[in-house]
Order: sequence, then C-alpha cells, then structure tokens
Amino acid sequence: MKGKAKQASQRLAVFDGYKGIAIISILGYYFYQHILPGGYLAVNFFLLVAGFFNMRHFYLADTRGLKINTWKYYKKRFKRLFFPMLAMIISTAAIILIFARDYLFNIRNMGVASLLFVNNFYQIFNEQSYFVHASNPSAFTHLWYVALLGQLLLLTPIFFKLFYTWHRNPAIAINMMGILTLVSAATMAYLFKDGQDPTNVYYNLLTRAFAYTMGNVLAFLLPVKLESHPLNRPQKILVNTLGILAFVLLFLMSKFMYGTQAFAYRFGMFLYTLVAAGMVVFTIHKQTLINKVLSWPLFTFLGKRSYSYYLWYYPIYLILPNYLRSWNFTLTNIFQFVLLAILAEISYQLFEQDRIKLPIGQHFNWSKMKYQFSILKRSGNVLMNVKVITGIYIFFLLFGTVALAIAPEKRSSNEDDLQTLIEKNEALVQTKQAAETKNQSNETKQENTSDDSQAPSQDTTKVINNIEGLEQDELLFANGLDITFIGDSTLLASADHFKAVFPKAIIDGEVGRQLFNTYGEVNYLQSEGLIMNTVVVMLGSNGTFTDGQIDDFIEAIGTDKSIYFINSNANRSWVTDANAAILRASQKYGNVQVIDWNTYSNDHPEWIREDEAHPTDEGARQLSVYVAKELFRTR
Repeated sequence: MKGKAKQASQRLAVFDGYKGIAIISILGYYFYQHILPGGYLAVNFFLLVAGFFNMRHFYLADTRGLKINTWKYYKKRFKRLFFPMLAMIISTAAIILIFARDYLFNIRNMGVASLLFVNNFYQIFNEQSYFVHASNPSAFTHLWYVALLGQLLLLTPIFFKLFYTWHRNPAIAINMMGILTLVSAATMAYLFKDGQDPTNVYYNLLTRAFAYTMGNVLAFLLPVKLESHPLNRPQKILVNTLGILAFVLLFLMSKFMYGTQAFAYRFGMFLYTLVAAGMVVFTIHKQTLINKVLSWPLFTFLGKRSYSYYLWYYPIYLILPNYLRSWNFTLTNIFQFVLLAILAEISYQLFEQDRIKLPIGQHFNWSKMKYQFSILKRSGNVLMNVKVITGIYIFFLLFGTVALAIAPEKRSSNEDDLQTLIEKNEALVQTKQAAETKNQSNETKQENTSDDSQAPSQDTTKVINNIEGLEQDELLFANGLDITFIGDSTLLASADHFKAVFPKAIIDGEVGRQLFNTYGEVNYLQSEGLIMNTVVVMLGSNGTFTDGQIDDFIEAIGTDKSIYFINSNANRSWVTDANAAILRASQKYGNVQVIDWNTYSNDHPEWIREDEAHPTDEGARQLSVYVAKELFRTR
C-alpha cells in the first residue's frame, strides 16, 4: 500500500513539474521577453494539464462505478479559482488606491468581469487592444486566462456527457474530442487576419479551447491505472529520446515563436500543444530522464503554487517598476521576483490550502462565517494570528471595494486619439511611398527609352516649406536625404512629422515591434532595395534586447550603412537597459551613433502622452526636428 502511495506521489510530482516549467516560461516571457519571446505559449500547457485532470475526474469516477456529483465538482474547482483571485483583486485595488493612483483606471469592470469569469469576453467586446493597455493599463488584464479556464470547467461535464456517457468507449470519445480540438484550432487559424488586432482570436473561448480539449483527449487516451511498469532498455531509450525531443521542441518554440507572427495563430499554438501532449505521454513514466528532472523540488514547488504565481505576477510587473526607477533592470527584476514569491506563498497557503481557517475570504457559507466570527469574539487572547490576518483581509476588502467603486474606466480618450493617429500615419506613409516608388519607376523608364532622345525640359524646382526649428541648410539637407526609418508605434505616432522633414524617407513601423523580431522585416526591406545609406532606428519602448541581438540587427542592416539609434524616453522598467545596449553598440561599431532623445526630452513632460511612451503632436514635431539637426551635425 505504501508503495502505491509513493508511486502516485511520483506521478503527481511530474505534473506539478509540468506546471512549474510553464509558470517559469510565462514569467520569462514578461520579464525577459527579448530572451524568451515565445513564453506566452505556456498558457496552452496549463490548459492541457487542466483539461487532462478535469476530464480524468469524471472518467475515473465512471469507470469505478462511483456516483458523479457535478455540483461538488463545480464547487471545489471554482472555490479554488475564485478566492485566491478575489484576494489578489481587492488587495491590488487597495494598494493602487493608496499608493499608485495612476493605475486606478480601467480596473473596476476588468475586476468585476474577472470575478464573474468573463474577463476574456469583456476585453473582446470592449476592444481592449494594445492602445487601450498602453494608455489605460489594467492590473487585471492577465485574468482573461482564469475566465477562460472557468468557462472550460463549466463545459467539462457537458463534454463528458456528449462524448462519452452514451457509449462509454474511450476510443470514440478520443475521436470526438479530437475533432472538437481540430475545429477549435482551425477556427483560430481562420479568424486570424494579418494586420488586424488579434484580441478576439487570442482571448476567445472558441479559438483557445483546443489546448484544454487536447488534455481531455489525453484523459481518455492514457490507461485508467497509471502504474509504472519497469521499462526494458530499448523501451527506455525510445521514450527518453522522444521525451527529450519533445522538451527541446517546446523550448525552441518558446525561444523563437513570436506572438506577432501569423504562424503562431495559424498553426504554431496548436503545434506547441500537440508537442506538449506528446511530452506528457513520453515522460509520464518515472524512469524517464525528463520525469526525473521535472520531479525536482524546485519545479514541483513552483508547480503547486503556479496559480498564485500567475495571479500576482502581472500587477507586480505593471506597477512596481515605476517606484524603482533609480534601480537597474536586473535589481528591479530580482526585487519583483522576491515580492512575487512572498505574495504567491501567502496566497497559496491562505486561499488555496486554507492553512489558517479564516471566517471570510475562503468560503461562501454565511452560517459558517457567523460561527467563526463568534468564536473569534469569545476567544480572548487566543487565535491572535487568525484575528490579525482577518483584520488585514477586511482592511483590503474595504479599501479594495472603494477603489473598484470609484475607479474611472478611462484615464482619457487618449488611446482612441492615438490609434486614429497611428492608423492615419500608416496610411500616409504607405500612400506616399507607393507614389514615390511609381515615380522612380517612371523616371527610370524615361531614362532608358533612348540614348539619343532628349526629354523635354521640365521645371524641377521644388518648393521646400520652412520647418520651425530648422536652419535653411539643415532643411535642405533633410529634404534631399535618402533615409530609412525602422521602429515601433512611437515611430508611427511621429510619422507625419518625419515625412514633412524627410520627404524621401522610407518609414517602416509596426505596433508592438521589438528589436529581436525585426530581422525578417530588415531582410525584406533589403530585398526590395528600401534600406538606404542612412538608417534611423526607433526601438526599445516595448522591451529590451541583448548585445547579441543588437549585433545581429546591425549586421542585417549592414556595417556599410550609417545607423542611428534613437534612444527611448518611455517610462518602462527595461528602457534603461535598452538604452545602455544601444550605447554599447555605438561604442563597438564605427557606423553606429546614438541620437539622445531621452536626455533632450527629459525636461519636457508635455512632449509625451499620458501613456508615458508615445509622443504628443508637439513631441513628435520636436523629435523630427531634433533628429534632422543631429543627422546634419554628424553628417
């Protein structure tokens, strides 16, 4: 009997290990996105494991002839999700109200929608796009996953009845659940459109269910009894090889599958989930190498607490760096990880494990709550730890409720203005660049029609409008300069002003762009002959980058080009690190220089929007003029 218990413990340990590496991947994505840009894929691993265990609950009960109590299942699962989330929401809201009122916006409806497990649909229906999160960030954005999981938990008993109970043949259930999985993945691929905001595709139940239903498939696929019979040498070599291969493939996808790639939506996320399912199958045996590695205490410790880590990481990531601006990137992240570990442990012990029985915040039983309060009232100096924790919880509950009640949903209409401006500027630069390409083509044809013929005399005099802040020689220089701009939405927000100063400019900007996922675009521009001798780069407001990544970027553009990096003035935790990497590159390469916009704009807060990243119209004008002056000065 003890041997069986030990065996079960080992099997469960590897599942905690799966969740442990999943939460490490998600943290890596947010805190070190330039190193692990595909870490967001690990959400699918969470859904896979959840789908396995929840369907397995019903399948095992049925095979053992036990009565299935759906209400008890719902109560247990939603209690586990709801109360830790409630504690995080009210605590975060209270902290924001007291210490960080800049983040009071956009939390009420997001918080309430989260507690009702509809956060994902709220974000879809309210078009919570990149622009909304840039101007009105919410500490509860990440709770879309908890809402999605809650919806899938509701559907699990229905799936079980629809796909199993009427025939009780696991093979048929596997086929039917497999079809449902393929339909969900195909829906994601179909609904994703290049160049459009992927919010609907990313958050939608229909498009994200495939990871959970693939876990349902595993629940029927794996045998009822998972005893680990000893493997012979050939079997051990086979499952170890396949398990290691799956693990390596998952790592490579986490390393190279960017969330901005169309491939991620059309097939990549499904492929990741399929490989993850394969890894579970090939590493569930306790004799496999990956099983032994993932059963290490570090991974199982994090896996058991992964839900609490998931709840708390985003509020910390969003809010805390603004109070550590004098710290460097590494120290800021270390402090955030320490605080995350503390808060996640408190959440896990109090609201997942109920280590200390509180009268409030752990259950919905009104009679039980009154009884517990009466016990505390009569206990005198006994149970002081329970009284203190209960008092703290009530404090956060009161202040958190007030915060949610008074929180405005928008800081301003700034994000709507920003989105309109960027869309207008995208159309502006595309139209002008297409016209210029056509004109260049016509001029080439005219030049090649005949060596002897003379083109009619034309007036080639060009009227150059004055630009406030530029001297005549600076303006003439900028007007005649062949130049390429590569950047993110901060470049697009300034594109109209750059085009006015540099009429011959090729402007290539993309919302959310980071340096590490720009190589493909640089190669495309090279192939089209759109990389001019002067290249200005405006990246860093969305994330930092390593020295190796910036080296590769410079090599892709060409060491024969004059490259100017505009450093960032965005109020983001990684900006200091990104600007330092740019400075190191300028010291390493003779063709690379820094345009120090960060210092130049430091005393002009009116040049930056409320999102503390994108320039205002005056800021964009000043930026274009400053760039022209710097290019002229260093020509």
